[in-house]
Amino acid sequence: FFTTLNDGSKTIDEVERNITRVIGLDDSNDLYFRTLADTNRAAMVNLLQSQGLSQDELRQRFQTTLIQAVNNAQQAINLNKEAPANWITLGLIYELLVPIGVVGAPEQAEATYKKAFELSPKNPAILVDLARLSFTKGDTPAARSYLEEALSLKVDYTTALFMLAQIDLAAGDTKQAINRAEQAILLTSNDPGAHFQLGFLRYRTSDFRG
Repeated sequence: FFTTLNDGSKTIDEVERNITRVIGLDDSNDLYFRTLADTNRAAMVNLLQSQGLSQDELRQRFQTTLIQAVNNAQQAINLNKEAPANWITLGLIYELLVPIGVVGAPEQAEATYKKAFELSPKNPAILVDLARLSFTKGDTPAARSYLEEALSLKVDYTTALFMLAQIDLAAGDTKQAINRAEQAILLTSNDPGAHFQLGFLRYRTSDFRG
């Protein structure tokens, strides 16, 4: 049932109940608590997008779910401090709080991502997490630096290339943005998502034939 959130076959509540039952049978596996924390985070996203709730009810439910998410992620870390994925899960929870202005969230997210990278220094995906966080905070130079470092670890990392392309586009450098997207196409010519990204960039520059 760990994949049911992604394939849509079960609701968040159903997945949460299943994982909680498993933890009731075995509370020594960090994967279970990490998965429960991911489920809590998905519930937080849903609450942020929900309509029809009063501000007080929304605030109360969000705070309750946030506490559960942090506690479950922290329990996963307590069970296995050497697993980068546990620290990343906690970082993603804190990162979710950054756009809504929670004090201390950016620093907490950055610290946990950096701990994950300390445990897995050859993983470019963590540098992308740090870049995304930096961009969300408005620190574009730091985001660019993290993405370039990610590409130094994995030259064909298209996720980093497209993020750099988005930064270039936001800075008004559409030519460089398209160059990066074209580079990504050369690296992953069979990836339809890469072709779509390049097409979207060309659309943004009114290159409709392209």
